[in-house]
Amino acid sequence: MRLLTFSFSLLCIFFIIGCSQQTIKAQINEASIIKKEQKTIPVQLDGKTIESVSISKIGEITSDEKNPHIVYYQEDNKAVSTFAEMVRRGERMKGMFDVLASDYTVTFLFQDKTTSNYYLWLGEDVGSIMNQNDSHTMYMIPKDLILSLNRLVLSNK
Repeated sequence: MRLLTFSFSLLCIFFIIGCSQQTIKAQINEASIIKKEQKTIPVQLDGKTIESVSISKIGEITSDEKNPHIVYYQEDNKAVSTFAEMVRRGERMKGMFDVLASDYTVTFLFQDKTTSNYYLWLGEDVGSIMNQNDSHTMYMIPKDLILSLNRLVLSNK
């Protein structure tokens, strides 16, 4: 009888250990699935992967650029995507423009260590950008991005 009780107890212990190992394996698999889902796809602009976006306030004149007051990195996928969309979806404005100094300079740093720089004028409900390498063309920022851009630009003041 003792042998039967001992055997039954041993069987129960093995069963409990086996079940708990299955639970641990399931939790590990679930955690790895969540991590895979959380991986973000790097944002690209003009076929290049964006490493960071820095925003610098401009002083009285365009050459009076302040140190970047905010930088968004790849991990800030939503912020980086918003700035990339600003460039991608900007609508070319027709005509000649007499522009004042911009409010900000936005610098995209790509993984290949090249940069792309834009002047940014940003108001409460309107905004425009100009590529620093093409100072004869302005682009109007779509209205649906203005609120997000204001939040991102003003978040660290």
